[in-house]
Amino acid sequence: MPNGDCAVGASNKARIEGLEMKQVTQDAAIERVADKLDRINWWLVMLLGGMVVSLALQIAGRAVGG
Repeated sequence: MPNGDCAVGASNKARIEGLEMKQVTQDAAIERVADKLDRINWWLVMLLGGMVVSLALQIAGRAVGG
């Protein structure tokens, strides 16, 4: 008898299919979270870049003026 033909096998098959559907939903949610974190990462990179440019301009201004 194949594994899915008995009562226990059919029950396990149904549980596995349910878990696979939940996993697809969770994978989609994880993908959305990863996208949000990626956007936050880029905002932080831009902010840090702006701070570095600002600091360089301040140092250049003091070197020329001082």
